[in-house]
Amino acid sequence: MSCSQVCIKAVEPGNRNRRRNTSILLRHVTPSRTSNILIDAGKFFYHSALEWFPAFGLREIDAVIITHSHADAIGGLDCLRDWTNNVQPSIPIYVAPRDYEVMKMTHHYLVDTSTVIPGAAVSTLQFNIMEEEPFTVQDLEVIPLPVWHGQGYRSLGFRFGDICYISDVSDIPDETYKLLEDCQLLILDALRPDRSSSTHFGLPR
Repeated sequence: MSCSQVCIKAVEPGNRNRRRNTSILLRHVTPSRTSNILIDAGKFFYHSALEWFPAFGLREIDAVIITHSHADAIGGLDCLRDWTNNVQPSIPIYVAPRDYEVMKMTHHYLVDTSTVIPGAAVSTLQFNIMEEEPFTVQDLEVIPLPVWHGQGYRSLGFRFGDICYISDVSDIPDETYKLLEDCQLLILDALRPDRSSSTHFGLPR
């Protein structure tokens, strides 16, 4: 498909050529409950939620896990206000220390709500600092997969049972390859069909 054809298709509602930000939502089912765990809330998260939440009968967001602190991963945190003001009282956010420091600058009013004007409708978020060690969210074990997203910039993928998810990567350290052993489903960054870039794997890689 040529570039012009892709652009034409991209304006069609629901077409898969319509570009948004990479994100996944895990529906974790146990005998006692069903939990919705979101990975990243980028700048187009709200548009995706309007389309896909009704389609799959989704309502609550039980947790958000952040891969890194670029806008395509955290730009939609403010949009979570529609959940915490209408659906649920708050949302737990799991974030690495380095990315939390970035959020203190980019989303200071969500991190420190004492600066918010009384009556203002902002997202009510509970920030949980995660290290590069396994942790549990809603009874689901999550294994961080540290990778490089450009020289010197750390990003995280995650492993959930036999599923591994790495959204933004330019290089995978040897120690992380070991964490991918016996993975049955690998969801991996492949930004371009022809080549890699300094910050993303391409399809040939």
